[in-house]
Amino acid sequence: MNWIQNNINDNDLNIVNNSLNKDFIYDRLCYEMNTNKDLLKTIINDNMFNIFSKCLLNNNITTKEQINSLLNNINSSIVSPYKLHNAEKAADLIYTYLNNKDAYIFIYADYDCDGISSGYICYSVLNDLGHCYIELKYPNRTDGYGLNMEYCDYIINNYKDKEVLVITVDNGITKRNEIDKLLKANINVLVTDHHESIKEELPNCLIVNPCNREEEQEYDYSYLCGCGVIFKVCEILQHKYNKDTMLEYTPYLAIATLADVMPLSNENIAFIQYGLDIINSNKCPLGIKAIMDIQDINYLTANDILWTLAPMINACGRLNNTELGSKLFFLDEIATPKEIANKIIKVNESRKNKSKSTINKINKNYDFSNDNIIFLYDLKIEPGLIGSIAGKLTEIYNKPSIIAIKKGDIYSASIRSCNNINIIKYIEELKNKNIILSFGGHEQACACSFTEDNITNIINYFNSLSLTPSTEEQTETLAINNTFISELSPILFNDYFFNLINLIPYDNRQYIAPIFCIKDATILSQKIYASGYGEIKLKKDNKIFEISIFKDLSDKFKEDILPNCIDNKITIYGQLTQKKFMSSGFKKSVYSLAINDITI
Repeated sequence: MNWIQNNINDNDLNIVNNSLNKDFIYDRLCYEMNTNKDLLKTIINDNMFNIFSKCLLNNNITTKEQINSLLNNINSSIVSPYKLHNAEKAADLIYTYLNNKDAYIFIYADYDCDGISSGYICYSVLNDLGHCYIELKYPNRTDGYGLNMEYCDYIINNYKDKEVLVITVDNGITKRNEIDKLLKANINVLVTDHHESIKEELPNCLIVNPCNREEEQEYDYSYLCGCGVIFKVCEILQHKYNKDTMLEYTPYLAIATLADVMPLSNENIAFIQYGLDIINSNKCPLGIKAIMDIQDINYLTANDILWTLAPMINACGRLNNTELGSKLFFLDEIATPKEIANKIIKVNESRKNKSKSTINKINKNYDFSNDNIIFLYDLKIEPGLIGSIAGKLTEIYNKPSIIAIKKGDIYSASIRSCNNINIIKYIEELKNKNIILSFGGHEQACACSFTEDNITNIINYFNSLSLTPSTEEQTETLAINNTFISELSPILFNDYFFNLINLIPYDNRQYIAPIFCIKDATILSQKIYASGYGEIKLKKDNKIFEISIFKDLSDKFKEDILPNCIDNKITIYGQLTQKKFMSSGFKKSVYSLAINDITI
């Protein structure tokens, strides 16, 4: 693998550097790190800002306007909630019920990270404002996706003579039959959702959904997750009570936005920045803080949410314990935040072990080289694992994946895409051809159902398409993977530099985390274990640090690097990472590179 340094023009670097509102950046870091501004100014030097500017340029952030929206004035990126179609009508409807002490409001959420966050924000805001009875329902995976008939029957049988409003959050847009049943029982329904609408399944009630194609949207809010939609409604609702505290809920909105892999629009970036600022301050929600402490995360980044926190919360829903995932936000009078966090981590470990075992069997027994997609429908796995397995297979093989399981006569499938392939467009076409029964979701992740007699039709349909990325896309990806943005000295392995460069919400889709290079580091010691895991102690600029390597790289290190390196010197490439360890009873941060490659 050949590595080259990203060619950054000095003039562009100066423009970006001069566009940074460094005073505002100092203020943000002071808030997050609970430190003194004068101290920061003595530590964060021009070299650090130069490298930070290269991180911006590496992500095509080149203009003052882009920098302002991302870093300097994130407030300006927040769009008025009144522009969201039907949001004000929804707030008016909720308001009438909240002010009626004899009324009942039932919130029906979803079992994933977005749904759990949506339910938490909706319940918390309404409970803070209103005087009526409010109940929140988190379904399990086995209850099926979205509002179901069983829950509708529960409400009708117990509350049909009451003043009742049912609110769906992060679901409901395809639940016409269920909602019709409630409406016929004189029970009012409000749908808040962000999934694609299907004309023949559209409910006959008030709908707030920026992806509802059957109603003209005054403003394009299609980048919002389900949590973002109910957040906007709650913001208007608060205004009716002369309150304005919605930014306090941005930690949950940030988690939902990243977990649902939503586009990083300017407003979504602002939500994520606000949320991360609160999480990384002394006002961090206790449940999230407990996870961070146990996982040795001192400073939570967007990547930490994507790859650590969100999968843990999602694991609870996948393994039929959504209520446990919700307790991370709501907490519990019996269990401490640490006890709840440990239970969630244990559930996630179980999910990872089951998924890993299944993935290993698939890799051993299947060959997808001649297929446009990965399509498996005969696996013996828990329903809650099909989404994570589809995602992992897509990551491994760089192809869309459809993983289905059978219940009765119907197959339910989870679908993941890649290479910016709009998979839901093809699923909708299959629906129009009557090959699948139902579907819902987003461009990159969705679900569908079908019968056994259509399996061959689905396989043939996808194999008739051209779904591989273009040559230009492949070349561009290779260029990104083989490019580092700057040489780095381990002297910069500290909290201040790490927090500075992570002001950018890297998701490795829209914003690529920087790869650094440390040249001519001296090997002090090395140990490669039988499993292929290796630890190498290095020294550079009088700073000693350690790196970890795994199977492929450890083989390369043993066979190619060690026998040929001169004076025990190697060059390493990777992303800056942080871990914590105990020293004299205190937790300390240790920094290194997550290694992409080693050369001589």
